[in-house]
Amino acid sequence: MSGKCDRVTKMRRYSFFILSFFSVLTGYVLYLGWRDVLPSWGFVLHNRECWYFFRHHLGDDIPLPEWVVYSLPQGLWAFGLSLFMGGIWYTGPHNSGYFWLNISLMLVVLWEVFQRLGYISGTFCWIDVLTGICGVGVGVILFTFKKLES
Repeated sequence: MSGKCDRVTKMRRYSFFILSFFSVLTGYVLYLGWRDVLPSWGFVLHNRECWYFFRHHLGDDIPLPEWVVYSLPQGLWAFGLSLFMGGIWYTGPHNSGYFWLNISLMLVVLWEVFQRLGYISGTFCWIDVLTGICGVGVGVILFTFKKLES
């Protein structure tokens, strides 16, 4: 019976990592396809043609609401970060997972605060703060439900 429980626990833990990866990837694709600036990080930094491909084959052809283009990536990255932290601490002590999820929340909020203060590049936006908090919140909810199931 223990072997089956271990496999289920591993699958739940891996699902956190997989969902985290796709969440961050989706946020990155939104950034690539619909933003007007070349990202200063990631694989397209050294491949301008790749960015042009995304920008002109997605952004020009598929219109999206402004909040999806400019704020949803923040929420997706926050969600991905919280799931990644939840995946790391899924099998650990119950409270340690919540400690790291709180660290994720602090990172998301501080990212915007540091933009406001000019310590990092970007534009402070309250909607980004809210989507980031919601992203981490959904990650905390998933973490809690999965921990209760085990």
